[in-house]
Amino acid sequence: MKVKCCRIAVVVFLAMFMASCVGCGANPAPPPSRRILPQIDSSTGRMPITSAIYDLFTKKGYTGPAPICSKTHGAWLNLAGGLADIVFLAAPTKGEQAYFAEKGVDIEMKLFGFDGLVFLGNAQNPVQNLSADQIRGIYSGRITNWKEVGGEDAHITVFIRNPDSGSQRQFESLVWEGYDMPDFSSREVGDNVFYPESDTMHGVVNEVWADRYAIAFSILSYLDEFENVTLRLFSVDGVTPATENFASGAYPFLTTAYVAIRADEPPGSPARELYDWVGSEESSALIAGNSSLTVTFLNPVIIRAGE
Repeated sequence: MKVKCCRIAVVVFLAMFMASCVGCGANPAPPPSRRILPQIDSSTGRMPITSAIYDLFTKKGYTGPAPICSKTHGAWLNLAGGLADIVFLAAPTKGEQAYFAEKGVDIEMKLFGFDGLVFLGNAQNPVQNLSADQIRGIYSGRITNWKEVGGEDAHITVFIRNPDSGSQRQFESLVWEGYDMPDFSSREVGDNVFYPESDTMHGVVNEVWADRYAIAFSILSYLDEFENVTLRLFSVDGVTPATENFASGAYPFLTTAYVAIRADEPPGSPARELYDWVGSEESSALIAGNSSLTVTFLNPVIIRAGE
C-alpha cells in the first residue's frame, strides 16, 4: 500500500535506535544471596512482559512479590511514592512529572521498544482503511456515518478511554498533534463519543466485538492477549499497523515503551539490577516474544524533580 506521508526524521530516528537493539550483551547473574525481585508495576499493555520477567527469574531461583498492574498513571504514582520499585509503561505526562517534583523524586528511565496506536473495529465492518483526517473527523463528531468513509449507511459508535489511560494519552498526543482537540474529559463529544461500560481493554474489545459499527483505539501490543477474538484493525493512510511498519517509521502513530526506576536506586539493589538487565540479549528475546513491540534500547535519561 502507498504511504501518503512519512516524516524522514522519524525513520532516521528509528534507524539509529534499531542499531543498538541486538548488540547489548547480557549482564552477569548476581550471586544467589542477592536473588531478590523488586516490586514491578506496569501499564495494562506491559503485563505480558512483566509476567514473563517474573516467571523467568523465579525459575532461576529469585524470590519476591508478583508484578502488579496499576495502569500507566497509577504505576508512575506508585514509583514516585515508593509503592513500586520498577515500572514498565509509556512516558510520563507533565502532570505526573509535577508529582515527581512534589515528592522530590528523580526518575531514571530508558526506552526499550516502539509500538503503534491502532484503531479497531468489528470484523464485519467492510471499511479497511481510514485516513488520519477521517479519524480526527470521527472522534470530533464531524463524521458520524460509516458511508462518509466508504462504508455502510450506519451511525458510527465511537469509544474513547478514561483520561489516565495509557492509550488515551497516546491518542491525544499523536492523533491531535498540531490540531484542535475536542474536550475528551466530558463523557460525550457531539453525541458521538463514549466511554466503554467497562473501562479496561477487555471492556473496549467486548464493545467493538459486539457492535458492527463501533470504533475504538488501543496500543497494538495491548491486544496480544485477545488472540481468539477477531477484530478489524484499520490501516491508517494506507499503512497496515504491523511491527515491520513501526520499525520502518511508515505507520503514522508510533508509541514508545519505557522502563523506569527511582534515580537514587543504588548499585546492586533488586530494582537497579533488573533495570540494568533490560537491554541484554536475554531481555530483548523476552520482550519480543511477549509483545508486538519493535525492540529498541536507548541510553537512560533522568527526569529531575526540580526541573
